[in-house]
Amino acid sequence: MARKQGTPALQDVANTSKLGYFKAIKTAKNKHWSSFLLGATPQSLWTAKRLAYGCTPPRFPSLPWADSPQQLNEVLLGHFFPPKAPFSPPRRLPRDKQAPPLTKEEISQFCPNSPAYRPRVPTGFATPPGSR
Repeated sequence: MARKQGTPALQDVANTSKLGYFKAIKTAKNKHWSSFLLGATPQSLWTAKRLAYGCTPPRFPSLPWADSPQQLNEVLLGHFFPPKAPFSPPRRLPRDKQAPPLTKEEISQFCPNSPAYRPRVPTGFATPPGSR
């Protein structure tokens, strides 16, 4: 009606009323949404997500470099479980050709608890295989 009459004062009143109406609706929706989220249960959170999303959310998360579920699988596995570096056995130090060989006395000085009749075994074994 204000538009038909063309008076600016009535148009301002109409615009103010319209803005007030939509602002009241927005406030009521936000208040209702907040109360819904405060009382949400673990089961209703999925409903809240669906309502907030506006439609059914995608079944698979979207990644820009993965277009299919198979690619998504490979990307996620590669990220969370990266391939291990190839195993390389520990290197042995080269023998110093200028150093004199160890004597039995030097060996028994540094390994006093090892009996002479027992063969040396690599670290990690309590007894040599076959000695039990």
